[in-house]
Amino acid sequence: MQEERKLPRNSEISRRKIMKVAEKIFAQKGFDGARVDEIAKTAGVNKALIYYYFKSKSMILDEIFKDFVNEATELIYKYFDEDIELNEPEFMNQVFDIYMEYLESRKDTLKIMLTESLKSGDEAPPLFSFVEASLNHEADSIIKSMKQKGYNIADQKDQIKVTEFFTSFMPVISYIVFRDKWCRFFGVSKEQLKNMFFEAYKATHISHHITQHP
Repeated sequence: MQEERKLPRNSEISRRKIMKVAEKIFAQKGFDGARVDEIAKTAGVNKALIYYYFKSKSMILDEIFKDFVNEATELIYKYFDEDIELNEPEFMNQVFDIYMEYLESRKDTLKIMLTESLKSGDEAPPLFSFVEASLNHEADSIIKSMKQKGYNIADQKDQIKVTEFFTSFMPVISYIVFRDKWCRFFGVSKEQLKNMFFEAYKATHISHHITQHP
């Protein structure tokens, strides 16, 4: 009888450490330029241990994206419940601040996602998968809220996804990824840029929600 393979002690801690180090290296050097040897050396683990948890470098990236999408989606679900009031600016402001804080903590993941999504190929861009997972619940909530307010509308999930992706997801991701370089190039502080970006975001995306769902 073949013995069941046992995980090393503190296996989840080791696995998370490998993912965190890989995330940093992928963001710095790009996925193609990163090497498993460097990940192992930086994480202070044996290369064999990496392959114990992950069959390939691609699997490490897949797990990083999966972890991010699960966390981000859970955060969205927490605020976009069935009682959402879309016409409350204070609610939008609060959600924006909380979500931005989380996304800033995952800046490296967003940078990798953006870079990998720009590659040519037949595979679905990671950003599209993120949008698909994140917006399923939000789109349902928006449609339900509109119908409760008396709007005679059909299922407009496709339109909502387009609106959210191009007027919310991409501007926010671009802000987070390019923030530091923007501040250095244009000589503004992070606080100044944050305030200016938020004003632009309110005038575009949040204003759209308020206009469409009065």
